[in-house]
Amino acid sequence: MFSDPLRIADAINNPKFRAGNKIMLDHGPRRYMSGVFVKLNDDVEYATVQESDGAISSHPVEWMIAA
Repeated sequence: MFSDPLRIADAINNPKFRAGNKIMLDHGPRRYMSGVFVKLNDDVEYATVQESDGAISSHPVEWMIAA
């Protein structure tokens, strides 16, 4: 996925979401889960999200859409 150093740099310098953005998962087993974007993880394909119940979890950024 993000094996190319230029794609990694782009994901870090031009993030799709910023801290505090409301998101919803559009794919995966937790589809339709809403929460707040916290930060990109070290593996920039994943991000930390605070779920609506307060739980903190990590999900692929490509599964997220703006809520």
